[in-house]
Amino acid sequence: MTDSTSTRPLAVVLAELGWKPEVLARRLNSFAALHGRVERVHVKTPYKWLRGDRPRSPWPALAAALATEELGRPITPADLGWLDGGVECISAIRGLVLPWTAVGSLRALRVVTDAGSMDRRILLTLLGAAACAPAHEWLIARPETAVVRSSGSPVPVVVVDHLDDIAGQLRRMDDQLGGGTLLRLVRAHLQHVVELLDQRRYTDSVGRRLHATAGELMRLAGWLSFDSGHHPQAQRYWVAALHAAHVAGDRALGANIVGSMSLQAKDLAQIRESVTLAETAQAGYPVPRLGSPRSAICARPRPTPATA
Repeated sequence: MTDSTSTRPLAVVLAELGWKPEVLARRLNSFAALHGRVERVHVKTPYKWLRGDRPRSPWPALAAALATEELGRPITPADLGWLDGGVECISAIRGLVLPWTAVGSLRALRVVTDAGSMDRRILLTLLGAAACAPAHEWLIARPETAVVRSSGSPVPVVVVDHLDDIAGQLRRMDDQLGGGTLLRLVRAHLQHVVELLDQRRYTDSVGRRLHATAGELMRLAGWLSFDSGHHPQAQRYWVAALHAAHVAGDRALGANIVGSMSLQAKDLAQIRESVTLAETAQAGYPVPRLGSPRSAICARPRPTPATA
């Protein structure tokens, strides 16, 4: 490294990390893949950055997030000598640390269905203890006592029946199709359920069923995202789904969601966290009983909590 480059901010950070430019490129590619990104950088490209070239988005944000993780202190694109390009790296559960109540569940639904708010953000996959925290909160959260809304036009029970039928059809379509097209259909149906919860009047039993339907749709959206390698997006759906399942009083659905989180952790080589999540799912799974409120719409076998 020449004297003209050794004082550049990137060079200073690389020296602290003990990395050569090639190592930075390989670590960035692994980091991008871990967080569900498809972009890759050539192994020699960081040499150009050291000579003064400015990386394109999303590399400034990703490089800063990687350095932050490795050094244990906040690193910004400016600390590397770059503009951030208006792109921000955020946790997969940004905006989803919410109370385990009907209000919190509805807020979580709005957050995950508001796709526009994520346009200039890069979601970072939850790893380590952070990946287990939402499941632990679900396990010990107090049951919601009332799930009602007193204003707006009433939601007939037959409408909820139809919504559950559609959710079942989407689940069966996942067996046949999967992929991004189906995810768009699931999101569109989920947005409709959110509108009903947010704007219509319903009794406690109907409100719980609507939350259960929303939870099932988000479970499916998370699975479709996970199956496509979009890990942080999957976590985002599943954490919101846990809130909805909790408000619905559907422990079986919640345990299944945590079981899916366990499978994801295993896929990410987070073995300890995978085991912890599997144990949490088993601890939260209810004793089987007849007449479960979700028996009619859960015909598709879900992954068992112990599969991890």
